[in-house]
Amino acid sequence: MMKRIVIIALFVSACSMHAAVRDSIYRVELVGSMLVQATSYDVAPTSLSATDRFTGSSLVGRAIWRPNHYLGVGVQTGYTTFSAEEFGEQLVVQQANAYASLRAIPLQLVLSMRAFGVEVGTGIGVYLLESIWRVNGEQRVNSTASELGVSSWIGYDIEILDRLNIGPEVNLHVLSGRGIVALGAGLRVRYDLLRY
Repeated sequence: MMKRIVIIALFVSACSMHAAVRDSIYRVELVGSMLVQATSYDVAPTSLSATDRFTGSSLVGRAIWRPNHYLGVGVQTGYTTFSAEEFGEQLVVQQANAYASLRAIPLQLVLSMRAFGVEVGTGIGVYLLESIWRVNGEQRVNSTASELGVSSWIGYDIEILDRLNIGPEVNLHVLSGRGIVALGAGLRVRYDLLRY
């Protein structure tokens, strides 16, 4: 009887030590996402625009510190194209072609929660906006602005190697002050840069 109690006690102790080692891993994660996105404006972005909906692309990068539990904190940046369009017949000046685009670089603080391969997160911060106008191939206007906004994402990780994971991600950018909502879907790559 005493041997059984000792064996059970050793087994429980070993299991708890294994769980403690596994759960006490601090991580610094790098996540990169490439997405195709659809953008919707409250009103058309220019007086010449024929629509208030556009397709574009987005690159997002995050560095997240996950200290010994599901919740992580970090920073996020990237490059996204909210709209890009060409004008021809709408212009008053004949024989002219114009091009307009709105692009953004987000600089955000993020909170992320990951469990069972699923990661959900949100970021808040500033978007550095750049508006470009070209007429007949020559840049005529380049203006910049900043706007507060939020982003959210949900992704799923599939382990490829010990520290490398890939999977799908859905991402949402909201700039309510500008009336911009962009929803994207694409591929994410997560790499555990540091474990301690």
